[in-house]
Amino acid sequence: AQAHLGESLSGLRARYPDIVFELESTNDGSRYTMAEQPLGTFVYYFDSETGLTEMCVQIPDNLQALNTQVEIYNKKYVILTESSWKAYLDGGVTMNISLIYNEEYETYIFYYTF
Repeated sequence: AQAHLGESLSGLRARYPDIVFELESTNDGSRYTMAEQPLGTFVYYFDSETGLTEMCVQIPDNLQALNTQVEIYNKKYVILTESSWKAYLDGGVTMNISLIYNEEYETYIFYYTF
């Protein structure tokens, strides 16, 4: 799976017809949908004006999934630090990827933004 920034809800549904995407809202009204994928859960956040994904968060299933994702990013994208990458996508779009570790909850999360 990928972050699919700039994608509509219908676009996500077309890419992954076997996944049921439910549109949900946070307490502040932000709209999002989630997808369980082989390397973890992806949460896609939508821009309120355009209806397109503006940010994505991935929660790896386990350390093996985390390590696999890091290996893929180290090969595929420009390494900025040991926990951040820059992806140069089609159409001249760049995507920033950050890996954040929360010590209190012992969780790893990837953040994808433009």
